[in-house]
Amino acid sequence: MKTTQTKKIDWRRELQGALIVMIAFLWMPRCGDVSADRAAVTETLNAYFSALNAGQVAEITARYDDDGVFMPPGFPAAVGRNAVKASYTEILNQIELDVVMAVDEVEIQGDIAFARTTSRGQVKIKATGQSTPEANKELFVLRRNADGAWKIARYCFNRLPK
Repeated sequence: MKTTQTKKIDWRRELQGALIVMIAFLWMPRCGDVSADRAAVTETLNAYFSALNAGQVAEITARYDDDGVFMPPGFPAAVGRNAVKASYTEILNQIELDVVMAVDEVEIQGDIAFARTTSRGQVKIKATGQSTPEANKELFVLRRNADGAWKIARYCFNRLPK
């Protein structure tokens, strides 16, 4: 007579193992050259700050995704490219910026990235001609478009203590 041994499966343990593998997979960087993605995100941020310093609203808004959101302190959120353009137009009609940006952190997960930056320099009030120091910390969320370009999806900042 043949004896058949059955192995009792601990489904909780098996499920736990599967969940760990799934979570690890989701948190892993997407296949491809992450350093190239980081460089592309940094390039987008450099282009944004160059346009900001030059007061070029069209170039600034070109860095935003179609449904991008700009959240400056003390102002309502500007949602969508047209609202973003109007917000920057209003702000840059009042001030000129001369700031240098430093990228403190870039993290990428698939087609979404976030970047933490700081910027320091001068802001000139156009009405008075007075310049004062400007220092901010910024948070950008970027999205890779179908054409592979990284665009600003969300952007907010606040002033650093003086």
